[in-house]
Amino acid sequence: MENIGILSQSEIINNRYQIILLIGKGGFGYTYLALDQVDKNEVAIKVVPFSNIKEWKELDLFEREIKVLKNIKHPNIPAYIDDFSFIKNNDQYFVLVQKYIKGKSLKQLIEDGKRFSIQEVENILKSLLEVLVYLHNLQPPIIHRDIKPNNIIIGEDGKPYLVDFGSVGSLVKDTVAASNTFVGTIGYMSQEQLYGKAIPASDIYSLGMTMVYILTGKDPVSFDMDGEKVKYDSYVNIPNRLKLLIDKMIMVDYTRRIGDAKKALDYLNGKSLQVGEERLASKKVKVEVISDSVKMINFKMTANRFLGIFLIFFSIAWDSMVFGVALPSIVAENLNFVFFLLPFIIAGIFLPLFACYNLFGNYSLFLNKDYLKLEKSVLGFVFSSKSLNYIDYKGVKVYKKVSRSNNNYNEYYVVNVSGIKNTIEIGDLMGFDEDDAEFLAQVIDKHIKDNFLT
Repeated sequence: MENIGILSQSEIINNRYQIILLIGKGGFGYTYLALDQVDKNEVAIKVVPFSNIKEWKELDLFEREIKVLKNIKHPNIPAYIDDFSFIKNNDQYFVLVQKYIKGKSLKQLIEDGKRFSIQEVENILKSLLEVLVYLHNLQPPIIHRDIKPNNIIIGEDGKPYLVDFGSVGSLVKDTVAASNTFVGTIGYMSQEQLYGKAIPASDIYSLGMTMVYILTGKDPVSFDMDGEKVKYDSYVNIPNRLKLLIDKMIMVDYTRRIGDAKKALDYLNGKSLQVGEERLASKKVKVEVISDSVKMINFKMTANRFLGIFLIFFSIAWDSMVFGVALPSIVAENLNFVFFLLPFIIAGIFLPLFACYNLFGNYSLFLNKDYLKLEKSVLGFVFSSKSLNYIDYKGVKVYKKVSRSNNNYNEYYVVNVSGIKNTIEIGDLMGFDEDDAEFLAQVIDKHIKDNFLT
């Protein structure tokens, strides 16, 4: 029999498993393809020689992997079959047997030149998010801690399988202290995990970095940082919605990272929750539900009708006077006098516009899937627009302001939506009371959290 690693080809161990070939070697163990003599199925056998174990922590991790796999069942995790130990040549061997998945790892596929379509990437991401939803909802939650391209097998059926639970941890039981040896892989391991704090969001970070790898073909450590995440943007051309999700998964700061695999999965599937309230009590604000994830909120400005009407009549008188003087000068080609009148002509054009703005001005806030946009318009003409991407969203607050008119002080409230790059303030010239502003803030915050990932 030919020796392949620590075992021999055709060797039968535990009177049941016949070794076929060595398919992997790493750390302190070997992985073999073997034939189960009982049911004639091919199995994957992980063998750890005691002589290869340098410290008890390594054996503890292997035993923990066995314990975890015994108690979990998911179609995208190779099923546990058996575990045992045997002695050979004065050395003890610890063995884990799992269902064998025919296929290649994501790492192998990328190195072989495989390039995945957007649909394939989304399918892989969806399947693995479903795995994380399952693991993170166990009691206590199970954290894989080493999700990376090497540990994701794409089977011949095209489905992804998460393997190697040797670094697995329980949210309640551990994680490794920063002064001890950490588990994970640099580039795919989150910052908090590096310091010994593994949480469900740590797996989401690792999965996000894995998506970056299969989209770019580049190892994460080769990217520069922009302070929030790795700068991979220039290497990909993907739909904005997918990019926003991956961006949120790979935030360095776990408090800004999506921490719930179910929310990430729902977002990827295009699902969203209803705001609940569809209309503010105030007549100034109307919420129109365009779809499950798109809403439009119209705001009627507090109009000074007297000023508006006055400006309409004043602009008519002004324009009659100015154009009455200007037209003869234009006909007489008295250009110097026309240029002198130009500021008055421009004022005459803007006076009725300002009057219409005061009387008919309207603000519209569009709450989309990925961003919000505030538009200012008069009679349907949009003259100002400002937007904020949900990826930059930090929060929403209500502030009280005071305006002075004819020696009177009037209080009103504004809603301030803040982001990393810009801020949008809603409420000037609208006369919001505190209840209006607070409710609007709740609608905005809930819509963003239901449709995106905060």
